[in-house]
Amino acid sequence: PTPYGTGHGIGLRCCELPTIHSASLTDHDDVLRSGHVIALEPETAVESEGRVYVLKVEDNFAVEEQGLRLLTTPSTTWPD
Repeated sequence: PTPYGTGHGIGLRCCELPTIHSASLTDHDDVLRSGHVIALEPETAVESEGRVYVLKVEDNFAVEEQGLRLLTTPSTTWPD
């Protein structure tokens, strides 16, 4: 579980509306519209050798009429 949302809008500030949360954390629904730019950042935790590591990866998308267009290139390697 995470205390944060799964995603948020990107614009003039790093994190802004619309936000993507579980239904229990919102008071109303918003619709993602063409032209919005959003960051999806799911979070999980992994335990290894008695230590807990929080993993959070953020990918940015443009909302278009035909769906989401990925704006970032996910890395498949661990940074040095």
